[in-house]
This record gives sequence, structure tokens and C-alpha cells, in this order.
Amino acid sequence: MKLNHKTIRWQTGSYEELPNDLRELVDMARHMREQAYAPYSHYHVGAAVRGLSGKIYGGANVEAVIYTGTTHAEQQACNTMALDSAVPKNQRCFTALACVAKHGGIPCGFCLQFALEFCADRNSLIVGVDVDTGKVTIASVENFCPLSVFDRDSLAETSGPA
Repeated sequence: MKLNHKTIRWQTGSYEELPNDLRELVDMARHMREQAYAPYSHYHVGAAVRGLSGKIYGGANVEAVIYTGTTHAEQQACNTMALDSAVPKNQRCFTALACVAKHGGIPCGFCLQFALEFCADRNSLIVGVDVDTGKVTIASVENFCPLSVFDRDSLAETSGPA
């Protein structure tokens, strides 16, 4: 599967067809899924993001009896990247995100919105892997979220001293 990050719309395929850099990301997400703590829903999710530096950060969902206290896997991966003091703050964003779960492995709406805030740009890739079928779905952040609640560019224009 040859991917052009600038023009990718929607592609489906299998793990074996992925380029090595995305396979590495999916492998980390699979590993993180095994670490998930989901005693209530039994829905285990693993995620991984590749930062601008090339470093991979993983995350797994961690449930709490009060569901609002639950941490999503994609959120945890982005948080780990965002708090990495070894990376300059302006480079704490991802070029690709992988999510591994049942039912398609596509991030939920909350996580897609979270991805918008931490993606390097709207051409950053999201890779969803269904653990039951092995089906892989790939699209850019732009295609997953054509209309968003948050636009980082407009925030930059309004932040700072008045």
C-alpha cells in the first residue's frame, strides 16, 4: 500500500500492506491494547502516535467506575507526547496515530477532536485496525474530521497579550 500523505482520502487494506513505519506504530498500539484496564466495558483499546521527532508514544484506555474518569488510549498517547520534556514544545505533535480495537479500531469522536489538537497538520494520518478482522483503515485527520470544534490556527491568532 503506497501512501501519499498529502492526498490520502480513505484506504483500506491489511497490516501486511502497510509501510514499515506504520507497521511499527500499529505494533506499539497492539502492545498497548494488551495493557488496557477495562474491567467494566471489557473494551480494550491501544493507541500509538509518532511525534515529529520520530519517537513513538503509546497509550491504553484506563477505565474508572465513574466513566467520566476514564482515559482514552489516544488521549493517553497524546498526553505522554505532550509532556515529553526532551522534545521542544513546538514539536509535541504527531504525524501519525494508530488505534487498535474491536469494531474497526476507529477513534471515537472525543479522540478525533483530541487528535485535531495534537496533529502536526491535517494531513497527519490516522490508522484504525480491527482486531477481529485485521482490516486496516487509513485516512488523514482532515478526512476523519472535515468540520471540527477546534481550529488550532485560529487559536494562535487570538492567543497572547491583548
